[in-house]
Amino acid sequence: VKIQPIDWFALTPRAEYYSDTNGFTTGVVQKLKEVTVTGEFKHKDGVVLRLEYRGDFSDTPFFLKTGSGLVKSQSTFTVGMIYAFSTKAS
Repeated sequence: VKIQPIDWFALTPRAEYYSDTNGFTTGVVQKLKEVTVTGEFKHKDGVVLRLEYRGDFSDTPFFLKTGSGLVKSQSTFTVGMIYAFSTKAS
């Protein structure tokens, strides 16, 4: 789903669920969930800025955290910038 209330801003939330019942894909029997929210800001001169938060969750310790060993969740924050050297033809 992409929500774009105005031309220069959009918000894209998404969620995923995966049950690795035999541990075949991840090597661990677990249920994984993921939630991501991306904010997109567009400038008229061809610059797009994206800010993204992602949270990953498991029902068993799976994610490696420095100094803590394995934990059940992890969060990431990403900043991205895109510049278009040309514009779309009208």
